[in-house]
Order: sequence, then C-alpha cells, then structure tokens
Amino acid sequence: MSISKSFIDNLLPNSEIEADLINTLWENESECVLELAQRKIIVPRNVQLEVVSKSYRQNNYQIGFGNYFATQI
Repeated sequence: MSISKSFIDNLLPNSEIEADLINTLWENESECVLELAQRKIIVPRNVQLEVVSKSYRQNNYQIGFGNYFATQI
C-alpha cells in the first residue's frame, strides 16, 4: 500500500502535530523535563518545533503492532 505525501499532509498537518506534541510535553506544567540516562533536559515552553518527516508504517499482522503514522520533530 502506498500513501502519497499530500494525503499524509492533509491528514496530519504540521500545525496539528506540533500542537499535539506541545500538549503532550507540558500537560499544564510550566516546564517540560526530559529525563535521559546521563542527565535531565528542560524544554522551554516557547521552543521552536519543526516537523522533519512524516510516514505511514504498515506492519505484518504477526508482529502485532498494527499500522500507524510516525513523525520526527
């Protein structure tokens, strides 16, 4: 199955992806703290986000993860 770039762009506009990420990261908090193995990173609320790529992933049903859209921001 092949899905065109315009289909993905219409289904998942960059502005919606960025808004969803902001809501996920901050969830009514004043700052977002990402805990990594070596250190913590504080992400400011006014950080500039940029959608780098979008894709549709389709897996074999035996894998069990299903089909989904993925983005890199």
